[in-house]
Amino acid sequence: MSREGGIAIEGLSFAYPALHGREPSFALRDITLAVPKGEIVVLSGQSGSGKSTLLQCINGLVPHTVRGTREGGISVAGLDPADVDPADMSATVGTVFQNPDHQLFSFTVEEEVAFGPEQAGWAAARIGKGIHEALETMHLLHLRHRPLDELSWGERQRVAIASVIVTRPDILLLDEPFSGIDGQTAKALIRTLQRLNREKGMTIVLSEHRLDAICPLLKRLILLRNGTVAYDGNPRRTAVRDSTPPDARTCAEWHRPISSAPYDGGAAVPSVSLRSVSYTYPGASVPALDRISLDLFPGEIAVIAGANGAGKSTLMQHLNGLLRPDAGAVHVRGHDIATATVAETARTVGLIGQHADYQLFCETIRDELAFGPRNCRVPEEAIRQRIADLARHLAFQHLPLTAPPLCLSTGEKQRVAIAGILTMGTEVVAFDEPTLGLDPAVKCGLADLFGMLRDQGKTIIIATHDRAFTHRCADREIVLDAGHLASDRRIRPVPPREQAAEHCP
Repeated sequence: MSREGGIAIEGLSFAYPALHGREPSFALRDITLAVPKGEIVVLSGQSGSGKSTLLQCINGLVPHTVRGTREGGISVAGLDPADVDPADMSATVGTVFQNPDHQLFSFTVEEEVAFGPEQAGWAAARIGKGIHEALETMHLLHLRHRPLDELSWGERQRVAIASVIVTRPDILLLDEPFSGIDGQTAKALIRTLQRLNREKGMTIVLSEHRLDAICPLLKRLILLRNGTVAYDGNPRRTAVRDSTPPDARTCAEWHRPISSAPYDGGAAVPSVSLRSVSYTYPGASVPALDRISLDLFPGEIAVIAGANGAGKSTLMQHLNGLLRPDAGAVHVRGHDIATATVAETARTVGLIGQHADYQLFCETIRDELAFGPRNCRVPEEAIRQRIADLARHLAFQHLPLTAPPLCLSTGEKQRVAIAGILTMGTEVVAFDEPTLGLDPAVKCGLADLFGMLRDQGKTIIIATHDRAFTHRCADREIVLDAGHLASDRRIRPVPPREQAAEHCP
């Protein structure tokens, strides 16, 4: 079964241990597949279908670090990962995780990328050359000496990839690598992966929900469903409409034209106003926001777009006072929030950050969802009803409310975090990359939920690179460029006859 140089899996099953009253959970069931050396394979499937678990079986985190029961056989470059220490396995298999913060630990970009070669005992000259090539490949040379904590999430994602490819492993595993990067960076990453595969013979396995963003890599697609292989083939050659996620069959309703006219809120009273807001991070020489002025209105869904590092997350954190402007002012319902506490502003403006791991802290899902409204003295019966409604809208009603949220899959944690903000019932809700880890079906439900909240008069603000998602539900696109307001346009609705089109050209 060795399939020397590649990956061979036969009858692989894996079950997580029972936790907090839950039955032992089979994440993988009787998986059999082979990935020849030098192939590019895309894994897809619903949240919780087993994609991340399968990658962890390949790199040896299962069973060395991740507890559970593994059955069946697996060979990676002739080695069984269960018999090899993960540190030794990393010389053959490089892994980029969903959250770059889970693998970045150095102070600067250069130090992070240098760590792998240093541990491998490379000579100083070779280390320097490797660092330069990896940073150049990921378009990071200008950030070489920048502290990691001054980078945007997308920039940190690129550093994580550079830190893995610098040692040129035979096999490269990437878990949702396109989820937090802008369109131009995504195109560059596709070219990089193609070049590594073509020139270095690197075997590449990546998991991804946004199949529309990686079409050039879609030569072999493996769809997982409930831990089993539902489809394995070339989606360009095979009719797989019943198996392929909606993102692989993008419809016209996901692409709505942007008006050429500047956005005008009319006579409506803004929910949130920014007036010449500027902000520079401590130690930085360039402002993250530079004299931003805009109004956000009730009954609208506004998208904050722009490249990695454009200032989107910084702007979002000003909306509820997590960050305070160096100059200018933020008004919520007409009041300057400069003297208000974050807790006070949070009763009006709810904010969810980029990663659920940083927002979930209670022992059970129920306590997580009830935490905010309980602190606002919402009656328990109203809280129970809000939780039930959101569980239905966000498709996590199958999860036991007694389960610990941090033991869920990435997509499930994201849904619980979103629900935890929405149970507050705030007038303004801001979401920073809300679709991270979400499969197409859940994203459709989330878009519909946002539309329902807009119809209730809520102000919905979304910072994201997922244009397909936002063009399904958004009314307005605000583009930032290097901390400046580059454009503010309305997204025109698509007539029903255009939405009926089954395929895009």
